[in-house]
Amino acid sequence: MAVNGYSFDEISLPNPPTYIEGQPIEYVTVKLPTFLRSQYTALLDFMSAVQSGFLISSDQVISLDADKITNNTQFTQSLFVGAESKIKLDGVSNQITVTDNQATPRTRVYLGKFSGTANDYGLRVVDADNVVKFQTGATTFIDGGIISANTVSATQIAADTITVDQMAANSVTATEINVSNLSSVNADLGSCTAGTLTGGTIQTAASGARVNLTTDGINGYNASGVHVVDIANDGQFRFGPSGGSNITWNNTALTINGSLITTGNIVEGEVTGRATATWSASGMGAWTGGPSGPAGTDTVHHGGEVSVASINFETVGRDVMVFFTPTFYATDNDGTVVPTKYLRTFDVTLRIRRDSSSGTLLGTQYIRHSPPANTITTDYNAGASLVIFDASSNGSLAEPDDTVYVCTAQVTIYRTNGASSPFSHNKVVVTSGSATAVELRA
Repeated sequence: MAVNGYSFDEISLPNPPTYIEGQPIEYVTVKLPTFLRSQYTALLDFMSAVQSGFLISSDQVISLDADKITNNTQFTQSLFVGAESKIKLDGVSNQITVTDNQATPRTRVYLGKFSGTANDYGLRVVDADNVVKFQTGATTFIDGGIISANTVSATQIAADTITVDQMAANSVTATEINVSNLSSVNADLGSCTAGTLTGGTIQTAASGARVNLTTDGINGYNASGVHVVDIANDGQFRFGPSGGSNITWNNTALTINGSLITTGNIVEGEVTGRATATWSASGMGAWTGGPSGPAGTDTVHHGGEVSVASINFETVGRDVMVFFTPTFYATDNDGTVVPTKYLRTFDVTLRIRRDSSSGTLLGTQYIRHSPPANTITTDYNAGASLVIFDASSNGSLAEPDDTVYVCTAQVTIYRTNGASSPFSHNKVVVTSGSATAVELRA
């Protein structure tokens, strides 16, 4: 304030005294000192008024034009602009705000600093319910509802700027996607539901255990990368490696390379395990008689149990049937000249054993031939069959194993009339035939 409490409008500087001719003493000693004292006091009041009136209040501003504001002028308080004072320049908060005129006014626009975080500046626009519709700064957001249709194209979107974080859940569906070529897309799609997918190769992995779908068909690979499934687009297929046990179909025949094991019933043809014998003996024996004897002298021969056939095949513990059908050929062995020797008796015992020629006996059959005396003078053929049922084969469905069946024969009596001189009693028996084992796996 001024010395005497004056304001700018109340301060006036005194006029200088008037000099009167002939009164120099009074002018110098009275009038001039008085003028100087009053001028000094007025100057003090003016200086005080200027110091106290540096801050301009609203009632001191009659008009303010742009040319009255100096460059770099700083407002440290708030400045309201507009007829309704809805625009606020907030110098304290470093913000410019715009307030609406609803019953309870709401700030609708914020421009400037949002928080105490360094460099957290931006623009925020909210609706009448204080829902953010657009925001930039530390958090960027735009409400899709305020974007006009067909106003955003690829030229407005920088590469790699739209990721899953910018998309609301379930906001992108097939309705929003309409493209003719996705060749440049490289993404983990997670769970994907689609109508028709047309393309080159679809695969579950690039290497190792995987399945892929190509224009040629469906292919499967194991963990070692071996091609174990091949389903061609013409209907042919292979399950299993090409060089090992597998099942193949060539549009004509179904081929199984390996063992077929079933736990149910296969009605048509009844699938079984089957193996045929390895014939291990042809000569049952050769007997040499004593010196030539008189006509009518009996000669009797006999021998031990001989293995003639063996079967070795893989079983799974199911019931097995073995069919043993041998033929025996009995003849003289006296050289090129066939003597006349009448067959009296020819007996053979057939046996089937498991595991070895001395193993578990599973079945026995006998051949007994005793023709009327002096009726057979030529070579003799005899045959028979032996069938057994084995309920104790080796192995199981989980672990198949080999089971061995041995077919044996034993000549118990081979008797003829005596040989005429000069022939001996030499005899021989030869065998042939078949043996088959079948496992009933159905």
